[in-house]
Amino acid sequence: MLSVNLKSSTHFVAYILIVMLSFVRCEGEGKVIPEEDIHMSRKDSIEVKNKANSNALIMQFNAVSGWDTLNNFSYQITEIFENKDKNFSFEGFIGDIAKNDSLFIVKIHGGFSAYFNDYLLELEITPSEFVKLEKQINPSNLRSGVFIFKPIKLFNTYPELSSEKNGDDDTQLTYDFSQRLMRIKGKMIDYYLFEIDE
Repeated sequence: MLSVNLKSSTHFVAYILIVMLSFVRCEGEGKVIPEEDIHMSRKDSIEVKNKANSNALIMQFNAVSGWDTLNNFSYQITEIFENKDKNFSFEGFIGDIAKNDSLFIVKIHGGFSAYFNDYLLELEITPSEFVKLEKQINPSNLRSGVFIFKPIKLFNTYPELSSEKNGDDDTQLTYDFSQRLMRIKGKMIDYYLFEIDE
């Protein structure tokens, strides 16, 4: 399930790196390149590679992308997910992994802050898929990536209930109308975890 043929995008990324390195070498004859420029160049190349691999994965599964960046009402987002046969992509970070009977539930959080939308995906994976994922993640280091999934159910939790402590033992519950949290349950199809600059 979780293997992706990224040969063409890998060649593209390699080509970009070669062009960047040859440019730095030609322009840098006799010059010392500052360490921060080398670091930024490495960071930029990782971002290019992550973007290319993400796009290749989205295209491989013909996944609907960009739905999470739209400024839509909840009913409009619900309508997007009405076709349960489509695959969807989502960019976020793994916040938690739970176990439910024999399945694992990967909880992925992300949002598009321009429109105060937060999304929580709860995606099912099998134990064999979990073994592969577990080798790539660490609870102390949140990993971001692109996740391809099939939706099962959508929940809208607007507004959010929050609590504030007033004084010694007084707690006040309030509704936060500035955020909208949508929970989406689904089945993970595949994923690409972003490489990070060490």
